[in-house]
Amino acid sequence: MDWNYMVFNYGKFHSNAVNQIIHIVCVPIIIYTWYVMMSNWWPQIELGFEIPFFGDKIGAGFWINICVSTAYFFIDWQVAAAVALWWWPAMALGNVKWLAHGDELYFGYSQFHFMNIVNIASWIAQFIGHGVFERRAPAIKTNLAFALLAPFFITFEVMNSIFGFREGANMKKLRILIAEDIAEFHGQKKI
Repeated sequence: MDWNYMVFNYGKFHSNAVNQIIHIVCVPIIIYTWYVMMSNWWPQIELGFEIPFFGDKIGAGFWINICVSTAYFFIDWQVAAAVALWWWPAMALGNVKWLAHGDELYFGYSQFHFMNIVNIASWIAQFIGHGVFERRAPAIKTNLAFALLAPFFITFEVMNSIFGFREGANMKKLRILIAEDIAEFHGQKKI
C-alpha cells in the first residue's frame, strides 16, 4: 500500500477540525453499533467453550473485524496496534451487550433497531460534517472501500495530532499537496 497516497486521499476529505472531531466520535460508535447489529442479524458461531468477554458465541462481525484488522497491519503496524486498543474492546463489549442484553428494550426499541438508529444517526452526523464543515462530499462517494479505512485513519489522526506520529518533512509535503488539492477543489466549485 502506498502510504502517501492513502494519507493524501484521507487528508483532502478530512481537513476541517470540526469534521475530524465528528469522525473521531462517530466512527467508534458506528463500529460498536455495527458489531451489535451483526451479532443480532447474522448467524452466530457456537464455540462450545467460553472466551472471556465473548462468552460461548461470537457474532459474525467478529470475522470481518479480524480480516480488516489484519489488513491494517499491512498498511502500518503501529497504527494497526493502536486501532486494536480501542476496536477489540468495543467488539468485546458489543458481544457482551448482545449476549447479556439482547432481549432488552432501549427507549422502546429492540436492541437491533436501537443500534441501527444510533448507527444511522452517526453516519448522518458524518455527512453533515462533510457537507457543512468540510464543504466536500465524503471519500466514500469516490470509493466505498474508504469506509473500511475510517477506524485506521481516525486513529492515525489522533496519533499524529497528539503525539506527532509520522511528523516530519514527508507529512509537511503531504499537507501542502492536500491544501493545494482542497484549494483547487473549492476554486473549481465557484466557477
